[in-house]
Amino acid sequence: MDPIFIRRCLPILILASALGGMTSCGKKDSSSGKPVVVVDPALSRNMSETQVGGVHRTQDASAIHWQPWNDDTLKHAKNANRLVLVVTVMPQQSGFREILKRIEQDGNLVRAINSNYVPILVDGDAVREIGLLAAPLCAEIKQPLDLPLFIWMTSEKNPVAWMPIPTGRAEDGTRIFNQSHEMVSRMWRDDPAYVLKNSRIDNESRRIRIAEEAKNNKASSQPAQDAAAGARQLISLYDPFSRTIDETGGLFPAGVLDVISAAAALPGGGGGLRDKGMEMCGDLLEDLLTSAMFDPLEGGVFAGRIAHSWALPGFTWNCPDQGRAAALLFRAHQVTGDPMALERALGLLKFSENRFRNEDGLFAFGAIGQAQPGAWLWKTEEIQKALPPEDAKWWISATGMKELGNLPSEVDPSRRFFRRNSMSLPKPLRVVAAKFSVTPEEFEARFETSRKKLTEIRLTKLGPEAKETIPHAVANFRMISAYAAAYAATGDGVWRDKATALLEKSRKAFFSDGKLHAFGVGGVPERLEARAFTYALAVQAALDVADVTSDDTLFTWVEEIGGIAETLFKNSEGLMEVSNAAKLIDVPITDRRRIFDDTTGGIFAVADARLALSGHSAADVIARLAAPLSEDAVRNPILYTDLIFASLVKHRARTVIRGAGLSPEMKDAVERLPFQLVPRAGAKISDGIPDGSVRVISPDGSGKLISNPSDLRKELMLSDTTS
Repeated sequence: MDPIFIRRCLPILILASALGGMTSCGKKDSSSGKPVVVVDPALSRNMSETQVGGVHRTQDASAIHWQPWNDDTLKHAKNANRLVLVVTVMPQQSGFREILKRIEQDGNLVRAINSNYVPILVDGDAVREIGLLAAPLCAEIKQPLDLPLFIWMTSEKNPVAWMPIPTGRAEDGTRIFNQSHEMVSRMWRDDPAYVLKNSRIDNESRRIRIAEEAKNNKASSQPAQDAAAGARQLISLYDPFSRTIDETGGLFPAGVLDVISAAAALPGGGGGLRDKGMEMCGDLLEDLLTSAMFDPLEGGVFAGRIAHSWALPGFTWNCPDQGRAAALLFRAHQVTGDPMALERALGLLKFSENRFRNEDGLFAFGAIGQAQPGAWLWKTEEIQKALPPEDAKWWISATGMKELGNLPSEVDPSRRFFRRNSMSLPKPLRVVAAKFSVTPEEFEARFETSRKKLTEIRLTKLGPEAKETIPHAVANFRMISAYAAAYAATGDGVWRDKATALLEKSRKAFFSDGKLHAFGVGGVPERLEARAFTYALAVQAALDVADVTSDDTLFTWVEEIGGIAETLFKNSEGLMEVSNAAKLIDVPITDRRRIFDDTTGGIFAVADARLALSGHSAADVIARLAAPLSEDAVRNPILYTDLIFASLVKHRARTVIRGAGLSPEMKDAVERLPFQLVPRAGAKISDGIPDGSVRVISPDGSGKLISNPSDLRKELMLSDTTS
């Protein structure tokens, strides 16, 4: 028996046995005294096709009778006198497919699931509160957060028992699940009334405990100083010799890059914070941009890594991650002048448009492929077989491949991938071309031909992939920000036009009936309400477009979206992630510490910092949604990177107030400032700013009038490489 599950279930099992005489719940048959069991016909078939999103598309052909996550399903479970089996997964982690596949291969287990439970597959990204709930549930059984998380739950929506199965243990999934199923099903058979009662009491205690933990997470009394201290602590976690960052896990370190780029760009902080930030920003960019995290074949960035090295990615990608990374790299380029950051960011936009953009111009999350590391790794013989001899030699050199494999021993200690290689571009192609005494133009042309051939081979190895076409709100809001950042970094008006057009399309596709929806219209009976996180990203995207277009009318939509978010999600306990109308589990789920992505409270906090001096009423609404910097941010900066970033901007950034009648050159210079790092707003008459000028407001309230782009860059300490 799995020890994790025994610890969770043993008290219930012992007490249930002791109270075995208690009566069952539900309606009674007057003649027998037994509950009347009514099994709805829907429970006898797989309902995945009625659900929207890539997670459910992976299970369309499953023999498991997956049901929707809604009240009707829970009513069916009650009438059928069954427990609910909620399987929570994240679409960014495709390994769940292998675990479910292994379970499905056991016919007896599939029959047991279908006949004993009401199985529900939950997309923890779209139904974000359940994804976030996984963290405290795993903490209760003193286990690290791993997904998928199997939760046995009553029809009253109270968890009974739960079990995380790491994707790296897919081969153990069936055995562990079988053992757990035997225990839970016996508990339910022996005394369902006690299970209902105990889980109800247990969940009420959980509710109180989570609420208390939120109250005890005190706001910093000195956010300016603590933000700088948190940034210094974050920088100290980086080891320049091993090129690793402690405590960051395996995800792409977007939050870390956010903080250190802000530390490098903003004045103040003491202790040489700007210099340290700039140094680490350069080192980390070099580590990431030259690693296998950026795919030389298709140009995308992978969501995370398998082991403690960027040499072995997790080989999954999705549209929101591309947009997030692109916007970050454009800003990092503006701060550091790193040309490779610009090159990679532009590559991510091209990749996203090729792979995730639909015919209607909106973006989908992306299909969720099978986890097949072997299909993504290469032997040098494969390259030599696929390409002409000289081209093969060039490719192997350019991508860092080796005959015995290029994965460090600590990444692959069992030598499972012996003689296999991940691919990266550790050096600019012109440098490799010089090594072989050919012109950069000739080398790059033949390299592109080789890339296309190898891409076709890889796609054949991976097999057919079901295309995901449903527009995804988070993906589109991320791409809007990426397009706006591309304009700021390059000055190419095409990107600004794309940002503006995509924002308008997204407002029509995802906003209806007075609220945002997680997905666009796509042939499903009901639309999924967007969670608070999506509202925060919508606000961020609108502000990004406002900054690169000087269109202050977008503040009106920001205020509207913020007002709706406040109505739906704000209560006495804070900013909840799900509205009362969409909430099923009665647990207060807030999002103020990084678990999977940026946090809802943190994104609103960044928006608050940007709007603080705007003078628009939208600033008041967003301020009420923003999370304060936690005292814990100094001790655990990894968990609060977006709040640290927001506080650095709010207390150290200088704001640019635009006067009327700016010259085209001056207007362009303002719109191309690194947004988020340099808040800006239109001037009011009372500001007294002469036509053609801007005023730069320092944190101490002092201001300086500037009337030409060169002086503006100097005042903000921005390099000419951003021009």
